[in-house]
Amino acid sequence: MSATQPIPPHTIWLQRFKRLAQLTASLHAEDPRFPIVMTLLEKCDGYYRENDHASFIETGKRIRSLMDTPLAG
Repeated sequence: MSATQPIPPHTIWLQRFKRLAQLTASLHAEDPRFPIVMTLLEKCDGYYRENDHASFIETGKRIRSLMDTPLAG
């Protein structure tokens, strides 16, 4: 039985950014969530640069929660 190879760090980050792109694909400038989601995405970018996986994941969860919230009206 062969040992499982670890996933390279850049692949993990790419998967996370891809997931954020999928979550926010329907977001547009007129969406009331737009400003806060953009701020959170900027934070994710900073966490990536700091190699802070835990903060990136927590912020991603906040983005997912916002995007899962139905818009009123």
